[in-house]
Amino acid sequence: MGAAAFVMIEFLEIPLTTLLIAAAVPAAMHFWGVFVQVHFEAKRLGLRGMNEEELPKLWPTIRDGWPTVIPLVALVWVIVDGYTPYLAAFVGITLCVIVGFLNPRNRLTLRDLWEALDMGARYALAVGAAAAAVGMVVGVVTLTGAGFRVGFIVTQAAASTAQWFAPIFDILPASFGSLAGLTLFMTLVFVALICIVMGAGIPTTALYIVLAAIAAPAVVQLGVPPLAAHLFILYYGILADLTPPVCVAAFAAAGIAGSNPFRTGLTAFRLGAAKATVPFVFAYAPVMLINAVSQQLPTLILAVYFGPAAAGFFALCRQAMSMPTNLIGKSVADVYYPRISRAIHDGEPVAAMLIKATAALALVGLVPFSLVVAFGPWLFALVFGEQWQVAGEFARWLALAEYLVFVSRPCVVAVPALSLQRRFLVFEIFSTSLRVLALFGGAVLIGDALATVQAFAAAGVVIYLTLMVMVIFQARRWYVQQRATA
Repeated sequence: MGAAAFVMIEFLEIPLTTLLIAAAVPAAMHFWGVFVQVHFEAKRLGLRGMNEEELPKLWPTIRDGWPTVIPLVALVWVIVDGYTPYLAAFVGITLCVIVGFLNPRNRLTLRDLWEALDMGARYALAVGAAAAAVGMVVGVVTLTGAGFRVGFIVTQAAASTAQWFAPIFDILPASFGSLAGLTLFMTLVFVALICIVMGAGIPTTALYIVLAAIAAPAVVQLGVPPLAAHLFILYYGILADLTPPVCVAAFAAAGIAGSNPFRTGLTAFRLGAAKATVPFVFAYAPVMLINAVSQQLPTLILAVYFGPAAAGFFALCRQAMSMPTNLIGKSVADVYYPRISRAIHDGEPVAAMLIKATAALALVGLVPFSLVVAFGPWLFALVFGEQWQVAGEFARWLALAEYLVFVSRPCVVAVPALSLQRRFLVFEIFSTSLRVLALFGGAVLIGDALATVQAFAAAGVVIYLTLMVMVIFQARRWYVQQRATA
């Protein structure tokens, strides 16, 4: 994703660690698929690897080349630790120069440094010019509302195309699909084609900015989660580099390999064809994104082990219980982030602010969530009918977890402000693992739908209590360090 990742987290207002975790599994699957294809293609063609005596020796290679890893490790460390991309780039470039001059095996000369600076300036000018042009395009799109207009046109075209197949769906059983499902599919196809055409020959970052303004709204309008929608457009935009006849990346590879550019492009497209299906998985199964486990995996587990009725009850409860967080919690986050950032800049006691804000939200949400915990089955039976009383049992337990999600919004907002992204990465892995264990424990070991929901809710309680304690502790520690150095 490169620099586009930093632009994406600004669009979506999420931590970088969340994006990295979400993109890890599909990226690993893609590269594994390419590796397997190349391996068996080489076996079919009778290609062999280098002889053992031709291979470089492991220890001498590590001994001579290990200093070159220092800038990369430092760059990743600074980014994950929550510093700005500008500082991360400065640290990486500075360490590259220092390591280059100090490495006795392959020492950097002043001429090499001058050529590197010259090449970097040329690339920066090219990207800067493209970004400036893209900025004007995005400004026009935003001010005129053309992005949403394009999204409306795409969805209308997809709906019209789907209507052609309406008589077929009237004949087929419901299990074969629906008109709404076909509309979503056609919209994704049209958006994918737009992304590929617009991505031909455009740098990744500039391309993503344009697609986020024009193509992403069309996908989000159909209920696809924003993170999945933005990864969808980014994947297809980058796929243009492998798609003939433009296939810029294939032309560059052909220049290195001394091969025919067009044949190289066709081969690259064949090897990367699976990449064209991955974005559809984002749209239809966002659970493939690791941090979306809390959104989709519980419904999937309940449907597989206990039937669609249990999954439907859970989905309704989850939607109802998350409404306060989506409405009030989002507004609190938008207002609170500038306030806590200013407090950190001024050296104020952030921990006290977090405790006060958390306590205020706890009081606001105490009555409505307590009512659901106490009278959930009766409320759901009264509002939706007697058959939904089981959903009220689910809601009784989900209300506990959602109450802590609601209360923890100030602490979640404080994570990037306090530069806790590195710890938040570990926390994301911990929370995902705990939720998965809870779901499979309730479904497989206990074998009861209510027990599965109870285990999932208990995991949520533990997760968000841990998050609040961790953030408040780190905020208090930060303030003590600031006082000590003042």
